[in-house]
Amino acid sequence: MNAGKKNRIGRFLKPDGRSLIVAFDHGVFRGPTQGSEKPERVFEQIIEGGADGVLVTPGLATKFSDILSGRIGVILSVPMDPLYVDYASLIGADAVKTTYFGDVNDEEMIKLQEDVAVVCESYGLPYVAEVVPAVREEGKIKPIPDEWLVQVAARKAAEFGADMVK
Repeated sequence: MNAGKKNRIGRFLKPDGRSLIVAFDHGVFRGPTQGSEKPERVFEQIIEGGADGVLVTPGLATKFSDILSGRIGVILSVPMDPLYVDYASLIGADAVKTTYFGDVNDEEMIKLQEDVAVVCESYGLPYVAEVVPAVREEGKIKPIPDEWLVQVAARKAAEFGADMVK
């Protein structure tokens, strides 16, 4: 692992391998939720509460960089597109996270994750992959609570280059 990646991981992962990372990237999928109307207050509470890192979207990371910068590890939650890795580097994110809910054997998904992993490596940015086995039923995505599929998803994420699996 290169020095840049080690330094960035060290901003949100303790030497013992443990970390508390708060997800605050759900607004993209769920819209506004009660308690998230004032992100600056939420970020202050997360920091004061002792969290090591926060998962945020690009818009929140840039708008509230004055609150986050140097106070907490910032993991940018982005679409599965390598172009966002360049953006993450530009705004000073400490890591990149992508999320995929679906067939863990989908070749297109695997290729996109590999592409993101390769670009993250070139920037020295840690890559966090969230892969959730799921199916689409009645217009909704439903996770599949199958231990074997979760193991397959985690293994594939590691194999294609993720530094961490959520």
